[in-house]
Amino acid sequence: MLNGKELLDNNTHIIYEKITTDELPLKVIEVTLAKDDPNLIPPKHWHRSLEFIIPLTASIELWSNGETYSIARNGLAIINSQAIHTTKIIESEDCFKSIVIQIKYDFLKKCYPAFDNIYFSNHIVPEIEQKLVVLLTNLSLEYQQTTEFKLLTINGYLYLIISILLKYQKKIRKVGYFLQSDQKLQEFMKILFYLDEHYSQALDVSSIANQFNFSYGYLARLFKKHLNITVKQYLTAQRLEHCTNDLIHTNLTITEIAMKNGFSSTKSFNREFKLKYHETPQVYRNKVRK
Repeated sequence: MLNGKELLDNNTHIIYEKITTDELPLKVIEVTLAKDDPNLIPPKHWHRSLEFIIPLTASIELWSNGETYSIARNGLAIINSQAIHTTKIIESEDCFKSIVIQIKYDFLKKCYPAFDNIYFSNHIVPEIEQKLVVLLTNLSLEYQQTTEFKLLTINGYLYLIISILLKYQKKIRKVGYFLQSDQKLQEFMKILFYLDEHYSQALDVSSIANQFNFSYGYLARLFKKHLNITVKQYLTAQRLEHCTNDLIHTNLTITEIAMKNGFSSTKSFNREFKLKYHETPQVYRNKVRK
């Protein structure tokens, strides 16, 4: 996805991005990026949620599982569950705006138990694409509401969107789908899952390597090969993702958020947060809650 902030402004390496949500079965992100923002070309990453991108001010190029798709302004990009993907802007604008919607994996499995065996094609006939764009846009507007029937309305949109996708865009995954076809990549993904589940613990590279019976050097080389970052950088990114979610959705103090998500101190949390967002966690929280 294009990194952004939840209903706020918001390479060739792979990052597993776990989607964080509140009680709703989806997450909506309104992305606004300046044309010189480095996040215009996010690193390759993957997650279990089904994702949609509607570019509003420029066309984009979607790279997904080795395939490239051109998505027109106000068109629709579908990013399947577990698809390694990235995007880049085709047209130059003063700023880039888009709507990103991510539907939770567990919700999709509940709607369609065979979800793991299918994917949705990005080759969409214009009539269906327009219908989906309208529904997804309305869904994003409903997401911002605080009405009594918000959850009911959102679920209604989701069921309709999923039914259209199943009827017109569904394809059967081949046996030996990409994550299973490369044994070394599958091995690496197990490490990422482990870090995603244990990010809040006091982990270091040696303890992670021991968990998988790897040497320190071998684990470091794996991360360099697949992500071009260090183990520590990846772990810090995961912790920041969860901290950011807590800043938005909880009333925990900055210290409580830092300790809950694996940072050794508030000082280290503040330092890493400022490196990524160019402001302190407290300033970020205050802006979000205006």
